[in-house]
Amino acid sequence: MLNYKLSILLLFLSISMVAQNEIPIGQWRTHLPFNRMLSVTQSDTKVYYGAEQMVVQMDKVEKSITRLDRVNGLSDVEVQVIKYYRDKELLVVAYANGNIDIIDENGTVNISDIKRTSLVTNKTFNHIHFNGDFAYISCDFGLVQIDVTRFEIKDTYLTPDIPVNASYVLNGDIFMATDDGIYQGKPDVNLLDFNNWIRHGNNKNLVENYYSNVMEYFDGRLFADVNDTLMFFQNDQWNHFPSRLGLNSPLQPYFYNENQTNKHLETSLDGNRMMITMTFNVAMIAADGYCFKFSNPDFLSSPRQAVRDGDQTWYADYNTGANHIDAFAISSVEINAPFSKNVREITVADNEVYVASGGVDDRWRSTLTFDGMFSLVEGQWAFLNTRNSDSLTNTYDFLSVAKHPENGKVYIGTFNKGLIETLNNEVLGVYNQNSSLQTPILDPSSYRVGSLAFDTENRLWMTNYQAPRPISVLKKNGEWKSFSVPSSFNQLDQMVIDFNGYKWCVNAGGQGIVVFNDNGTIDNTSDDAYRILTTSNSDLPTNDINCLALDVDGNIWVGTRQGTMVFECTGSLFEQEGCFGRKIVVEEDDFGAHLLATENVKTIAVDGGNRKWFGTENGIFVQSSDAETTILRLTTENSPLLSNNINDIAINPNDGEVFIGTDQGIISYRGEATQGSSFHGDTEVYAFPNPVRPDYKGPIAIRGLVEDANVKITDVNGTLIYQTVAIGGQAIWDGNDYNGRRAASGVYLVFSARRDGLDSIVTKILIVN
Repeated sequence: MLNYKLSILLLFLSISMVAQNEIPIGQWRTHLPFNRMLSVTQSDTKVYYGAEQMVVQMDKVEKSITRLDRVNGLSDVEVQVIKYYRDKELLVVAYANGNIDIIDENGTVNISDIKRTSLVTNKTFNHIHFNGDFAYISCDFGLVQIDVTRFEIKDTYLTPDIPVNASYVLNGDIFMATDDGIYQGKPDVNLLDFNNWIRHGNNKNLVENYYSNVMEYFDGRLFADVNDTLMFFQNDQWNHFPSRLGLNSPLQPYFYNENQTNKHLETSLDGNRMMITMTFNVAMIAADGYCFKFSNPDFLSSPRQAVRDGDQTWYADYNTGANHIDAFAISSVEINAPFSKNVREITVADNEVYVASGGVDDRWRSTLTFDGMFSLVEGQWAFLNTRNSDSLTNTYDFLSVAKHPENGKVYIGTFNKGLIETLNNEVLGVYNQNSSLQTPILDPSSYRVGSLAFDTENRLWMTNYQAPRPISVLKKNGEWKSFSVPSSFNQLDQMVIDFNGYKWCVNAGGQGIVVFNDNGTIDNTSDDAYRILTTSNSDLPTNDINCLALDVDGNIWVGTRQGTMVFECTGSLFEQEGCFGRKIVVEEDDFGAHLLATENVKTIAVDGGNRKWFGTENGIFVQSSDAETTILRLTTENSPLLSNNINDIAINPNDGEVFIGTDQGIISYRGEATQGSSFHGDTEVYAFPNPVRPDYKGPIAIRGLVEDANVKITDVNGTLIYQTVAIGGQAIWDGNDYNGRRAASGVYLVFSARRDGLDSIVTKILIVN
């Protein structure tokens, strides 16, 4: 018994930890930007930053960070304003679509009434104020009162065509700062009727026509701005707040922010200061009028909100992100995140993720996106764009990205500057007029590279949109060559190279597919051949093509605005009989229909099990290898997916993680399939998680297997516990035996064999219950 326990301990210590940083199968993780900061709030011990796609909680002392997002705590994306309520120890998160979350130690409660209503079109949230059991949320359509103890909307005060920018409850009266001035609501009248609200004007010592953006209670007085002049309410009248900018400066009768708009007022945690956020500055105001402005264009570019605790200030800036002021020193709050939410194309190579963030519209007009490329390498995000590379000045709309199979170089196709060659996130070269790339006839200033693909000899092929010769290749020796296609079919976008070496290209503008065959002699153009595939000579449902994908069997899958189809006879494409292709017919409710015929299929990815991931404007459809059976359906309603509008999908063949680019950013999902090897030993075989601890109830993955291996799991006595067939190079075990009971603690042996039985391997799994 002692020896058995010792062997278990040794096994526990020696089990491979290769996969220790991976997420479990079926789990999600987000990859969201942190530089677009909209809101900040604080508790006694924490600071909460509201970015566009998530909320980040930071410990004030330890500086440790916790993310709240669609996977972890939030119900939605596009955060607009957040506010922490110290009296109730809860956080309110308001979203751009009208959704509201209330988060406390018990979890998240979602209030979706405003999001679901069709009575209000503009659901913009501007400010949150707490009083008693209620949160008052200022909106472009009025003021919403929410009971934060019952988690329900109590009242909605509509202000027709008058946005409410901020509010405060004082002595039972509700004050609103609006685009039409300051309004006061008495509790003894029907405030649901906007005519019963009192507008402050000449009778309250104010000008008649003015606007008010901010409101806060400080030093026993209610403060608000009146046409960017700071005033306070006392003895039923509004009074000018005097100020002096610096200890020795003279006292001025007005606090006026010339050429700046007031965006937010917030009293410090100790009540000794009031922070005012302006267009370009953050200011700290004392009760006696002393004011100190923080100004630094490197950090203060477009501040939105600021909070203060003692001599520490935290502020949110839309351009420079989350920032911290310690006394008078400003620094950024860093977090490992991609540069932006924009995604055009995702490429996964050698366990590294590369994202091209640019874009074009349906007519191939630039979106003027300067976010560049961002990469996830060894768990760390980095970016490359005009901000950190002088070589990329005025370079925009990065459209595609490919990594060289051998030398580690990464190539980027851009809308205006051609091809960018990089290594370790440094620019090595820019290719446009110094290459075979050409400009469109009507736009001699831009070199438009739409897509990149390496062939089996590591030559880099690319499409050159609207160029007279729209296909180019960069050879291994550095030489360039370009190729012609029929002149009316030169709007080439995505390219895929099949097993025959044929270059399949989407012909944008609703003109089908162009297939180019160089016959293996790229220096001899006399034997070049082309095929134009349209609805007239194939089974394409429409000539409006979005995307192409090559599957494990060498078939070409096509995503269109009217579903998908497949070419399974690519080898005969240039023979006399050609290749007509076919639409996939699936059975639904005893009725056959073409697969996804009503969907706009924007992207297709193929996993290690040859299953097809179709990204649409209505989420993701995962189909079996023949696409006739639905494996998985993912939407925002049944998963943490950030949006149903899918821009691109890329799958890591080594671990099965699926990276999904949406119009709201990137999220990834750990799938079941990995790429299988030809022989055991080509890759390392191991189980994940391993050991399986008592608190883990999810599936167990055995990875590194030969393709579609037969897998048997036994106990140490040889009793068969479970058997299955690998999905590509990975087998899945739920940790239960054939009777559905959880496997007992102990060592389990995994026997994997190729389908012909000629190659096998054994590995081990330790289960601790």
